Formats: sequence, C-alpha cells, structure tokens
Amino acid sequence: MLTQNRVLGGVMNYRIEGTRLGIEDHGLFTMQLFLYDGECVRIGTPALCGFSCDYLRKVLEVVDVTAWEDLEGKYVQYEDGVLSNILDKQNSIDLKKVI
Repeated sequence: MLTQNRVLGGVMNYRIEGTRLGIEDHGLFTMQLFLYDGECVRIGTPALCGFSCDYLRKVLEVVDVTAWEDLEGKYVQYEDGVLSNILDKQNSIDLKKVI
C-alpha cells in the first residue's frame, strides 16, 4: 500500500492511520492524529479547551470528512505544524495554535 509520496516543494503526503479523541489519564481533553510516512508520526494537541468544537470542526473540514471516525485512511499534507488538505493547500489548520 502506498502511504507516502513527495509533492512539489518537498511537502510530504501522509495517510491518517489512526485517531484519538478523549480524556487522558491526567484529566485533559486531547486530540491526536497518527500519520504514517513509513514511520508513525503523532500530532495533536496537549489539551483542548475553550472553543475546541471549532478546532475539531476545522480538522474535519481540512480533511474533507463529516465524522471523526472517517478521518482514518484519508491523506493530508503536514509541514511545520500545519495540516493541509492534499488537494487545496489553502484549506489548512495550524495545529500549534490550539484554540
């Protein structure tokens, strides 16, 4: 199965291999995406608070799905903390800026 390829500008395409949305053992609500590029890369937030629904909604919009469960198996671009739609780089979210 092809899980990676380079595109213009050296940006890597990643397959979302898994997700986690829930409460950690320390009591904080977190979101994680497990991306695969030959090795597993885990990205996400240390804690979601405030307007986290807007944040989660934007992740769904970037990946172009309507349910969290549908993220797995989709392809995205990820570079310098920014998750982008594979076909529309303008459709992106900076995961370093937790809302």
